[in-house]
Amino acid sequence: MTPDRVFIEKELAERGLYPYISVYDTVDSTITRARSIIPEHDGDILIVASSQTQGKGSHGRRFYSPQDTGLYFTAVYRDVPSSFPVPFAAGTASVRALRFFGIETS
Repeated sequence: MTPDRVFIEKELAERGLYPYISVYDTVDSTITRARSIIPEHDGDILIVASSQTQGKGSHGRRFYSPQDTGLYFTAVYRDVPSSFPVPFAAGTASVRALRFFGIETS
């Protein structure tokens, strides 16, 4: 199931987020795709996919991300200090958002 690009772009645009968004059904790796387009864009970047064929986790480890079992994304922030714990903040915000909609996480 391909993520709804129109919905994602509309919701984020209303909040003034991510001038560049790319949504895929399947991608090799969201981080690889993001790195390939960074030189072409000045602002924040968001890459979203419902599966990855060569997903990468922390420290370059392979990340299993089969079709229709999750939503995989890479976000590039231009003006966030490198010391800011973005992965932790993103994970916490995701859990809070899911719980707001009645979805329990673990």
